[in-house]
Amino acid sequence: MKAKILVVDDEDGLRMLLRDNLEFQGYDVIEAENGREAMELAWRDRPDLVFIDIGLPDVDGWEVCNRLRKDPRSKDTPLVVTTGSVKGDVHAEGRKHGVEHCILKPYDPLDAVRVAREILKR
Repeated sequence: MKAKILVVDDEDGLRMLLRDNLEFQGYDVIEAENGREAMELAWRDRPDLVFIDIGLPDVDGWEVCNRLRKDPRSKDTPLVVTTGSVKGDVHAEGRKHGVEHCILKPYDPLDAVRVAREILKR
């Protein structure tokens, strides 16, 4: 069975680029463009991994991470955040929100695929 990955980003081009690279590697990908949609899909479709942008237009990505961690349906789902913001220590902030890995934008989608592969092996 193929792993299912939820990709959350309000930037269409970045979301599609990551989706295409993950699908090319054989993963099933579902997409969301905002925080509310991300939570609905995570709770309904139960992905094996979530890539989530921090700068979402409706619900901040950190808040989405917190809500996913508190809900029994998604509390164990690995989370990888992506962000263009370098304010403070993103990795330390990620640990506070139960995030597996942080990726700074711009990033090589092949690096994101590598991160996904490593996390899903566990």
